[in-house]
Amino acid sequence: LPPLALGIACRLIGDTESINEGIRWSNIRDDDFGISFQAILLVLLLDVVLYTCLAFYFDAITTSNYGYSEGWCFCFGTRSSLDESRITEATPLLNAQYSNREYCERISNMALVGV
Repeated sequence: LPPLALGIACRLIGDTESINEGIRWSNIRDDDFGISFQAILLVLLLDVVLYTCLAFYFDAITTSNYGYSEGWCFCFGTRSSLDESRITEATPLLNAQYSNREYCERISNMALVGV
């Protein structure tokens, strides 16, 4: 857990500063206090990777206003992100939504692309 690793790191820094040594590159691997500062940094790096993967996973499986959500086991499947069944299910809804052309803007031949 990151708070625990940060607490141990702060205690280790405090202990090494109390003996007027401090954390340096030369003693980053020393485990005089039961754990080395290098091990703490590796645990924090592992936490960053783990929580980043979890964030991307939960972002993919939760429903958003723009697009659709993946299944809970999407990383184990081979299904394409452009699933044909979802496209064909949404097509009638889109056609029904825009069937009333009264409120649609007319396309002009004089319009430039990107303007």
